[in-house]
Amino acid sequence: MDVTTIVATFGNQRVWVPLAEKAAASVDHGEVIRYHGKTLADARNTAARRATTEWLCFLDADDSLAPGYMEAMEK
Repeated sequence: MDVTTIVATFGNQRVWVPLAEKAAASVDHGEVIRYHGKTLADARNTAARRATTEWLCFLDADDSLAPGYMEAMEK
């Protein structure tokens, strides 16, 4: 599956950006785009415009993907 995972943050960079790095580290498939914006919508939309794949997976900074998540989504 050709997918881009987007980890978008807004607000206090000192809090959310380090969490976003942990979230991004949980992604074991495809491209990851991290973006910090003025609002959540701004961050997600800006990051989505940078993606080059057909499929997008949005991941909150305080979430993580379980191992095998993307493979399960392919089925």
